[in-house]
Amino acid sequence: DNTDQLVAGTNYMHLFQTRGKPVIYLGYSYLYDQAVGTKISYNPQYGDGTTTAGRATHFISGYFRYSISSDVDLESTDYVFFRRDTGAYARSAIIDYGRDRTTYLSLGANWEFSPKWSLRSRLARTSNRSNIPGYSYDKTELLFTVRRDFN
Repeated sequence: DNTDQLVAGTNYMHLFQTRGKPVIYLGYSYLYDQAVGTKISYNPQYGDGTTTAGRATHFISGYFRYSISSDVDLESTDYVFFRRDTGAYARSAIIDYGRDRTTYLSLGANWEFSPKWSLRSRLARTSNRSNIPGYSYDKTELLFTVRRDFN
């Protein structure tokens, strides 16, 4: 099967030349895809037993960084993602059109403790709400990464 697809988006980024060297990024994307072929539906009550798989999604994202010193940055990454199935019963045998809303928030700090070496920490929360049973979830992560730059 083939897929017809449309992708469009826009974004904005600004690097401020002030104390803390703040950076702000905002983005929006839209994706629409539709399978050209059909598949056998798990719900024989739907039409002739075939369905197309497709989805429409909206993705809104943001990023902010602020340097509190020459070797320590604070940052936040956020997004919200909306998905709506465009083909009936594409992901479920009991829900005709699936809908999901995913949110993500990450707060972090980066510390360059030596030239080319840094410690990066993140506290992140992801949440998905869906009208399809089993697709909803919540996740919290605490991450620490030691990084070495080779340049």
